[in-house]
Amino acid sequence: MADEQTVAAPPKRRSILPKLLLLAVAMLVVAALVNLKDLRAIASGDKTFTSVLYGRSIVKPSFAFPEPFGPEDAKVKVSVVCQEGNGCHKPLVALWTAVALAEPERLRVEFGSQRFATKPGGQPTEIGCEAGVAINGDTKFELGKGKDKRVLYLNGPTPMPVPMEGMPQGVKGSGHGGHGWTTEDVATILNQYIQKQYKQKGTLTASAITAAMPEAEKLIPKAKKAEGAGASPPAEH
Repeated sequence: MADEQTVAAPPKRRSILPKLLLLAVAMLVVAALVNLKDLRAIASGDKTFTSVLYGRSIVKPSFAFPEPFGPEDAKVKVSVVCQEGNGCHKPLVALWTAVALAEPERLRVEFGSQRFATKPGGQPTEIGCEAGVAINGDTKFELGKGKDKRVLYLNGPTPMPVPMEGMPQGVKGSGHGGHGWTTEDVATILNQYIQKQYKQKGTLTASAITAAMPEAEKLIPKAKKAEGAGASPPAEH
C-alpha cells in the first residue's frame, strides 16, 4: 500500500479589513489637512458644514439698523426698507440717516426689512425691490408739471441720475438699482410732504444731505454678533 500523502492545509487568508481601516484613517487625515481652513471657519462660525459641502459662500453681516431718528409724532414718516447687514444696502441706510440729520425736527426716519413699512391706516406697504423707501406709506412720487412731469420710485440701494431704458414715457426710476433718482429728488419730494403736512415751506437741500453723510456713516452700528445656540447664522449665497 502506497504511503499516504499528507495534504497541506491551505494558507490562512489575511483579512484586508485592517488595511482598509488604516487607509480610511489616512484619507481622513489628508482631507482634514487639506480642508483645515474650512474646518477652522466652521468652528469659528464663519462657515457652515452645508456651505462647505455645496460650495456656497457666506456673507457676514456688515452693519445693523440704526435706531429711528426724529420725533415719534413727526407728521412725515420715512420707512427705509432693506436687508440688515447686506453691505450693498449700507449706502441706502447712510443716505437716509443723512437726511434725518439734515431735517431733524419734522421727519421720522425708521429702518426695517420687507413689509415693515405701513400706510397711515396700518396696511403693509409693498416695496417693489429688495431695497426702497416709503414716505407716509407712499412709494410712488410725482415731480414737475406738464411736459416735465415724471414719476419716481425710490427703490434701489443708491441714487443714480440715469433713467432706465424701456421705462414708460414720463416715468423715471425703477425697482432695479435705483436708476433715475438723485439726492435733489429726495430733497424735493420731502419738501413737498413737509409743506403739505406742516403748512410750512420745506428747506431741505441736496447739499445739506451730502454734508451730513460723513456723520451719518459714523452712526450706522456694526453688525450684531450672534450669541447663543439659537442665534441666526450668517446668510448663505
